[in-house]
This record gives sequence, structure tokens and C-alpha cells, in this order.
Amino acid sequence: ARAYGETFLVAVRTAEEMGYNEKEGLQGTLRAAVHGIESKLKEYPDLPLAVSMLTMRRREKDFIMRVKPKYVTAMAEEHEKFRGL
Repeated sequence: ARAYGETFLVAVRTAEEMGYNEKEGLQGTLRAAVHGIESKLKEYPDLPLAVSMLTMRRREKDFIMRVKPKYVTAMAEEHEKFRGL
């Protein structure tokens, strides 16, 4: 019972850190950062940048839905590509 309680508390802390919705926690931080980048992209219309940004958003959503390390790797690779554009 004690192990269950400790595991439950870890789950609660993780949920709090992630944020209970898209505006809170790490989700909120990421969302705000992405919106800032998207605003800048509107100032400098560039198709390859926009495509790369959308690809990163796709990788983000894939990870959120499936929680598999391969999506973290794919995101990092796309991020490097984005930075090089």
C-alpha cells in the first residue's frame, strides 16, 4: 500500500509539472514559446521554415499521444534542421 501511495504521489507531481491543461505547467510554457515563434514566422514568410515548424508540432503531438522516445529524437532532428534554415 505504501509503494502504491508513493507511486501515486509521483504521478500527481508529474501531472502538476506537465500542467492540467494546455495553458499550465510545461505545456503552457511550450505553447507560449511556439506561439511566439509562429508570430515571428508570420513576419518573415518562408515556406521551409513554416514546414519545419509544422513538422516539429507534429512530432510534439506524436510524443504527447504515444510517449515514445523515437518522437523525442525526431523532434531534436527537426529542431536542428529548423535552426539551420
